[in-house]
Amino acid sequence: YIKLCGMDPERALSDLRERIANYEKVYEPVGDDEPCPYIKLFNFSSKVTTKLCFGRLAKTVVPYLMAVHSDDRPVYLTALAPTLAEPEFIAPHTDDDIGTKLAQWWWGTTRSSCSLSSSDRGHSRLQILASTLTPALDAALAIQRRRPDLVTLSHTSALNPLFLGELQRRSIVACLENDTDLGARSFHDRLDGGESYADLVSRLESCILDLEASVDPILIITHATPARALRAYFLGIDVARCMGATTSPETKALANREPAVLELRARVGGGWAERVHFL
Repeated sequence: YIKLCGMDPERALSDLRERIANYEKVYEPVGDDEPCPYIKLFNFSSKVTTKLCFGRLAKTVVPYLMAVHSDDRPVYLTALAPTLAEPEFIAPHTDDDIGTKLAQWWWGTTRSSCSLSSSDRGHSRLQILASTLTPALDAALAIQRRRPDLVTLSHTSALNPLFLGELQRRSIVACLENDTDLGARSFHDRLDGGESYADLVSRLESCILDLEASVDPILIITHATPARALRAYFLGIDVARCMGATTSPETKALANREPAVLELRARVGGGWAERVHFL
């Protein structure tokens, strides 16, 4: 970060040490005699100390804090059309060659231009997380088939589309006529026996841990609703607001209208920048 901000390294390091010394004057360290739960992290996850951490703290919060790091790596999201029996909330594009297009996009141009912060890793590997639906399975295999030694591939049902309940069991036309219903739902609405956005976010937690822990470029091959929920996580925006009508090029890229990939890159100082790649 010192180099990226154009600061003199020695001056910046001296300033940092001075600030740490001032912090030590007013901060009280916690120890084993503390009666309350605590989590200590030393140099990210190089050393972790916890006390009295149970339930969600032990299951989710501690693994999340251990997964977070400062290495630069891009995150790519693509929303594929699910099967006809499981339509998303807008009319999906039908593209049997989407796997080939994704493979050409990665191996043809993106991989060579993907800069990572650690020079010893180079641009060698790609991590793929995909849903368990057939379009995602096929697309992921199309990319891996080119260079199986350079791709780590895993599938999870956590990336499957939002289940719409009785609405989803009706005809495709009936589902598409109720597109606006998804945009009007609140975070906890669970209609027609389907999932709420809270349910979707809950099952995406394991994927977020993988995303945060990855030090290589990572491609998420999923569908519109999970892709939008993950985008909301990175940008820090309300999940329910992301599920309505498309209002930006980025949300359109995750709406099954045409094959596209949304790239997310961490900004220096916090936040994420977006860029759309149309295939």
